Amino acid sequence: MRPLKLSMKGFGAFREQTDIDLTDIDLVALVGATGSGKSTIIDAITFALYGTVARYENNRLVAPVINQTSTEAQVALEFELDHQTYTAVRVVRRTGDSRATTREARLERGEDILAADASAMSIKVEGLIGLDVEQFNRTVVLPQGKFADFLHDKPGNRQDTLRQLLGLQMFRRIGQQARQRSEKARNQVAALQPEHDSKAEELTDEHRERLQNRIRDFDKELIHIKCDRATIDELADTLAGLKDQIELLDEKITGMSKIAIPGDLQALAGQISEARHAETQAKALRGEWTAARRLAYQAVADGPDLRSVEEQLKKHHELIELTGRHDTLIKTRQEANLRYQSAADEAGRMEKAQKRLDDKIQETRNLAGRARARREDAVTTIQIDTWEAAYHRYREAVEKAEDAERQVQSAQEALPALREALESATVADQEASARLEEAHKLAGVLGHLDLLAVDQDCPLCLQPVTELPVHTFDDGDLHQAKAEKQLTQAARAKAQQIYETATAELKGKQASASSAIAAAKHHQTEIAAAPPRQQLTELRQQAIAITEEVRKAEEAVGEAEDEAREHRDSPTYAQAMKSRQVGVEEVTRLNVEADLLSGKLASLRDEVAKFPSEKELRRRMAEANGLQAALGEADQQLQNAEAQHEKAAGRLAEADAQHKQATELLIRTRDSIAKFEPPPMGRSGLVAEWSTLTDWAAKEKQAAKTELEGAIEKQTRSELSREKRLGDLRSRFDQLLGGADSGATVGDLEIRLREQLAVTQTNLKQFDKDRKTLQKLEAQIDNLTEEARVARKLGHLLRADGFESWLMEAALDRLVERATDRLYELSNGQYSLEIHDRDFYVRDHTNADELRRARTLSGGETFLASLSLSLALAHTTSDLSTGVMPAMESIFLDEGFGTLDPHTLETVATAVEELGAEGKLVGIVTHIRELADRMPVRLELTKTGGAAQVARVEN
Repeated sequence: MRPLKLSMKGFGAFREQTDIDLTDIDLVALVGATGSGKSTIIDAITFALYGTVARYENNRLVAPVINQTSTEAQVALEFELDHQTYTAVRVVRRTGDSRATTREARLERGEDILAADASAMSIKVEGLIGLDVEQFNRTVVLPQGKFADFLHDKPGNRQDTLRQLLGLQMFRRIGQQARQRSEKARNQVAALQPEHDSKAEELTDEHRERLQNRIRDFDKELIHIKCDRATIDELADTLAGLKDQIELLDEKITGMSKIAIPGDLQALAGQISEARHAETQAKALRGEWTAARRLAYQAVADGPDLRSVEEQLKKHHELIELTGRHDTLIKTRQEANLRYQSAADEAGRMEKAQKRLDDKIQETRNLAGRARARREDAVTTIQIDTWEAAYHRYREAVEKAEDAERQVQSAQEALPALREALESATVADQEASARLEEAHKLAGVLGHLDLLAVDQDCPLCLQPVTELPVHTFDDGDLHQAKAEKQLTQAARAKAQQIYETATAELKGKQASASSAIAAAKHHQTEIAAAPPRQQLTELRQQAIAITEEVRKAEEAVGEAEDEAREHRDSPTYAQAMKSRQVGVEEVTRLNVEADLLSGKLASLRDEVAKFPSEKELRRRMAEANGLQAALGEADQQLQNAEAQHEKAAGRLAEADAQHKQATELLIRTRDSIAKFEPPPMGRSGLVAEWSTLTDWAAKEKQAAKTELEGAIEKQTRSELSREKRLGDLRSRFDQLLGGADSGATVGDLEIRLREQLAVTQTNLKQFDKDRKTLQKLEAQIDNLTEEARVARKLGHLLRADGFESWLMEAALDRLVERATDRLYELSNGQYSLEIHDRDFYVRDHTNADELRRARTLSGGETFLASLSLSLALAHTTSDLSTGVMPAMESIFLDEGFGTLDPHTLETVATAVEELGAEGKLVGIVTHIRELADRMPVRLELTKTGGAAQVARVEN
């Protein structure tokens, strides 16, 4: 991930629109006074990506990122990842009560929107970069207060970070997939094995040989069947002819036996004569009543129309009823008009009162609006509180700066006396050293006195000794010199310690004074745009007065609204409106009904005026009813005559039908035996014809019985011969196939044999096909077994405690190896970094190679160790990365350089320049001008009137 462009507005110290172009920059320094917005730039990068700021204790807060004088903060980061350009945008808006919400968040790649809300965007960014926000702040951006997180992290958290940076989760996924593939292959083998075992038991060589032998037996039997078929077919033809002959004789005997003369044939002629006479009389009576009915019908047609008379009488009655209804409706409408007028007057009075109350609301709202406008133009108490807090911070900072300067002056004044004491102690110590050295010399000389003798050469100077010397020096003088030396040496050491302590305290106080002065200057810029302090009380009173005015105006609006709402919602107002509406609806309805009824009444009066009087209509109705009664009587008599005629005609038809049936029976009987050539019919009558037919049938029946007996005897002999042939064939068939049907024909047996031959041939082909399938199945099981073994081995090797653990240890060893080289160089050989049980330790070479935990280091030492790790991490992740995760092509350092001595600072600057030369974007936040001037690009930040500004300077 490499930042390209950063845009901010209302974010932190950057109140106005600020755009920073980081394209084609490898090394950049962010410089400026305390509070000028240097760290805010790094915060903006993190916030654009993850929506959090590392410096806040609660990283879920978003309200603090908004500038104090802005209502929303906007930040947009354009960055490059894997040769593709992305844009991350977040907009935070203040919601009141010191809260804020993310109003807009989106992640874009060209024209594609990858995420469109805050939560989805954070998840997408984490997936793209491969790091969560905590890991990002440990490895890419090292913000204030978080620089040593990676150094002090728990081993487990540190390994998670390295796993993400190096893409080691790929091996964990491979291992999981390998174990899943192994399990899947074993399951497939377990699923295929039963099928394999079952087929292996069935597909034997013996089974195939049995199928081949059966095919040969079927072929031989087919040849035998062809020979038997000819003989059996000849016997079948003979039996078929005899069967037809026997069936014909049986049919003739049966037909002759059914012929007999009907028993009631003689009485049928008398019944027909009686029925014909009765039918003639009934027909004459029906004709008489038909003429009478015709005359009655004509009289009805010529008389009054009953339906027309009834309709006209009905209209007379409707006119009377409608006239009464119309008079009642007119009276009801007059009463409704009176009620409506009263309700309308009351509703009008209520509406006028409501309008007065609504006008009062508008008047109070106008007054409140003008009061709020004055409040918007005036200074708020919140702004005054901000100014007072700024004045308070400035006053405290000035007091601290003055106190720090007094402490520096006091320390400076005390330093010459301490320096003189140190010089005096040094002189005294030097003099004591000289006296001790002289005492040692004298003591040495005294040690050689026993070697001197008069008239002998001195062993030292080789001169003759004429007289033995006399010395006043003794061992007590030597002990006294040593004691004096110890005292002066201790005094000098104490003076040296006191002077060095005072010097160090002076430096510390000078640094504190510089920081206090810088802080006072920073707070001075905060109050630069504020009104004079003596005006704040007056401004506060004005703001409170305006606020009170707005409150009272808004209360007046509320009271007017409550009064208007109370009047509008009162039962009296609602009842008045309802009564008026009900009156309108009632009057309207009655008017409509009266108009409709008047029109209908006028139309009905015009229609009734054309009709005869009611009395005349009643006379005509009585006449019409009498004619209808006469027509009804004629209709009833005609119906009775028709019923009598129908009954007589029925009896005649029944007698004719019986005669016809007897004739038809004779014809059917002759037709049923027509093939046997009965004698032809004559004209002698129905009874004579029946007698001739029955005599002939008796003779033919006796001749057919004699012929039938001979045919049955011949059929029996042919059937026995045929059954013997078929029995032999079925016996062979039973031996070959088993279960032959006793009624099966030769064709059936041949078809079944050919079917079994085809089935057996198909089974042989399927056997060979299944053999090939079994061979493929065996190969598949072998392949799956090998695949499961290899995948299981790979899954075992790629467990978390296997290859990944080894690779993690290698990565940590490589990281520590590079970090310790860098730390040894930065600390001038004082420290080196080691790892034990995956935790960091520091080897102190100046203290007997003492091994110390990383958490025991001082602030400056911690910075050197953390910086060494960060620089080494930038190299190591590039070397050891699996290529799965995107390369981290940038690093930002936001503290610590002020704790370095000049030599170490030079070494750090060289290391940073080397990292930038490798194509990474390296950004540092520093107050050290010498370090900033070495960077090819500087972003110099200033703050004027509470708003930060940035200027790009290139060396």
